[in-house]
Amino acid sequence: MDLLDCFIAKIWPLSSSDIAAWVQAIGSILAVIVALLIVLLQFWHQGRIAKNKQKELIKRYMSSFISLAGGIDQKANLLNQWALNQNGNNLNFMRAEVSIICKEMESLPIWQIETFDEIVTVVSLKTDAALLLETLIQAENQFSKGITWNQATLTTLSTIIPDIKQKLPLLIKLERKRL
Repeated sequence: MDLLDCFIAKIWPLSSSDIAAWVQAIGSILAVIVALLIVLLQFWHQGRIAKNKQKELIKRYMSSFISLAGGIDQKANLLNQWALNQNGNNLNFMRAEVSIICKEMESLPIWQIETFDEIVTVVSLKTDAALLLETLIQAENQFSKGITWNQATLTTLSTIIPDIKQKLPLLIKLERKRL
């Protein structure tokens, strides 16, 4: 520090108390800068943690939705088999199951989905699930009146089932692509 003191004294002739004051001022400024950097790093770190939590939440949401859509796919296939065999047994039970799945699908917030393609596919699958539930209710009402599967119900099923079969793998593919 002696060499520095001599150099500063030659260039800027100050007393040692003036030099001490300058050193203290510079040290204070550096301390403030370091404190600001620490705060900025904390904000950056918290943002990273929040982003990771959001990604994990979306991952769980999509995983849940894919599982529910798989359940709808299974119920639609079973219902189609029943329709082809003109079987109306257990429609009440299946309606209750599909209703529960539809409610679970609706309870998952769509605003958490990141990509447009995923949003479109999820909304479409929700719509298909609702149509399947409506078809079940109609079929149940028909069977309660002694009417077997009518052409309108069979047509609706023949539209919903391929749609679900197409969109479920697409949603799985989109989810894998996003990860």
